Amino acid sequence: NQTRPHWLHTKWGDREKPRPAPGLIYDEEFRGQWLAYVRETVTRYRGKIDYWELLNEPYLYASPQWVADIYKATVPVIRAANPDARIVGPCLYLRPKCVNELIKLGILDYIDVFSYHGYHMDSPKLRTVNKWAHADGIDRPVFDTENSALSSSRFFCQSCPGKEFSGYVSPQQSAARITRSLVSALGEGTDTFFFYWMVHYDAYEKHGTFLDHAGGLRSSAVAYAVTGWRLRNLEPRGKQLHSAGFQSYSFANPEDTRAVAVLWSTGSRELPSLSGLDNKVVTVYDMMGGVIDTGQPSHPALATPGMPVILEAESLASLQQALSRLPATSPARH
Repeated sequence: NQTRPHWLHTKWGDREKPRPAPGLIYDEEFRGQWLAYVRETVTRYRGKIDYWELLNEPYLYASPQWVADIYKATVPVIRAANPDARIVGPCLYLRPKCVNELIKLGILDYIDVFSYHGYHMDSPKLRTVNKWAHADGIDRPVFDTENSALSSSRFFCQSCPGKEFSGYVSPQQSAARITRSLVSALGEGTDTFFFYWMVHYDAYEKHGTFLDHAGGLRSSAVAYAVTGWRLRNLEPRGKQLHSAGFQSYSFANPEDTRAVAVLWSTGSRELPSLSGLDNKVVTVYDMMGGVIDTGQPSHPALATPGMPVILEAESLASLQQALSRLPATSPARH
């Protein structure tokens, strides 16, 4: 907020909280200031920044009509200042009524990349996001522009009506949570995933950021980097629900020379034994990048509910064959 002009904000409720002022586009003088600010900013960074997202979660403080109007007024200014600009929006969390209204108001006409914040989004909700993103028949990219393990933090819960703080999660749980979020988003069609909050911040969850008090990497950072690296340049190939109480997402490159599956247990169950897998065909990793010897009867990653395990093979067929050796599965859903 320190980088925004002071006139952009107004009092919100009974406390000072930076929010765009209601008159931003309806007051002629204010509108002129706003559009001049946008024009100057986009022009200054032309050639360095081409992706621009308008406002943060505007549905929190504005009506769908207000959001649609600010896009209609602002996007032409951005495109004139930088013809290569890509407009990212509407920067929403899951609020069906609000999003459906925005789509009716034509918001997709002004958006090149559909953006959302994926906190606590399961597969059905992620599929809803993709449905919204392509509601006009255009195959635009989908970005999760804010996600992390912060959703169990005291700060997060205090800012969300109806939520209660139930205690901080462990570093291991935090790492597992961000890994599952990343894999689920990419597996359900999100093109780019952005982690929110890199440095330590006391108001947020103790293990929700990537860096600890001394500036060292947390386990969540390692797990996020390992998983992102394993999935780099791979495309989603479907989700499987396994009758033993776990699920997996599969990915492969276009040439089908490398395939990866990430699986984790659901509920309070442990993952089943991987002893049926041949390490010569598939390599198994825990979420921190350590190799799991499938010849051993057990491994900590298998005994802890919700801990992701990564399987890597030389082809999708080999990967699917390895998954079929686990307890009964349902067909892959693409």
